[in-house]
Amino acid sequence: MNKNTKRLHEIHFPNHSDAYILNDAEIDAQNAWAYGTNAKAIADNSHAEGKNTFAQDEGSHVEGLGTQSSGDYSHVQGKYNQPVENHAFIIGGGSEDNPKNIYSMDWEGNSS
Repeated sequence: MNKNTKRLHEIHFPNHSDAYILNDAEIDAQNAWAYGTNAKAIADNSHAEGKNTFAQDEGSHVEGLGTQSSGDYSHVQGKYNQPVENHAFIIGGGSEDNPKNIYSMDWEGNSS
């Protein structure tokens, strides 16, 4: 392990079972994972990884840079997405000043 590698620390909070955090990530939910820089998982069973990511919906998973979930059980990856309700999957391809989606799929299988 080099000097820049940090170990995963298991954190137990009252009423927050199986919560895991690494680096300066933040969790506030049950069964949540967050690791990276400013990664936040604040909904039960959510997972945030990367930099400035925000998993705010039940069972959501966000990864990349500046991504945020867009509904329960959604998956978002890429960079700087625009949240869209009722979508299962989004790939962000924007910038901090201009978030946008380069691909999205709703729960009916329609993509854009």
